[in-house]
Amino acid sequence: MSEISRRRFLAQAGVLSCAAFIPSDIFAKTPDLKLGYSAITWGGNDLQAMKDISSLGFKGIQLRGNAYDTYKTRVSEIKDQIAAHKLALPMFSSGNVEVETAKEASTIDYHVAHASFVKH
Repeated sequence: MSEISRRRFLAQAGVLSCAAFIPSDIFAKTPDLKLGYSAITWGGNDLQAMKDISSLGFKGIQLRGNAYDTYKTRVSEIKDQIAAHKLALPMFSSGNVEVETAKEASTIDYHVAHASFVKH
């Protein structure tokens, strides 16, 4: 397990303490609201992230570019895993955008490949 910095610990503790002030019936008033969570904190272990996020009652997951690297030729496998955990994929983080003219074509190709992956 990696160490957590004092600054990060305090920031996360602050966010969690704010959650105590959210009215418990907020979601009852907005029945169509579905919450998801990002897999970024699982360090690329997307299958474990799906399992954990689903077990906590979230309805969606945000995957990142590493999912493309792992599943680009096995789209149906990741799709089946998402469905098996009763999750949706409302968000995909494709990564940074290069602004250098020399990298424009490769950057566009990179993100178009990710978009195609998510579409399927």
